[in-house]
Amino acid sequence: MDDKKPRHPDEVRDAINRSAITKAELARRAGVHANTLANVESEDWSPRWKTLVALCVAADAIRMERS
Repeated sequence: MDDKKPRHPDEVRDAINRSAITKAELARRAGVHANTLANVESEDWSPRWKTLVALCVAADAIRMERS
């Protein structure tokens, strides 16, 4: 993910879709509880900034491993 940091929860949703992994796997790799992603599709989902960054970094790392 380089120096780019997510600016909005939609970026996490996109990262999940791009990486083609389960939410549980992404949560494990990001070091957050799986329940953190339980409502990721909801417009009301509002994670902390640190969580957003961890999720995007983990999704990008997984995607890179698979390419």
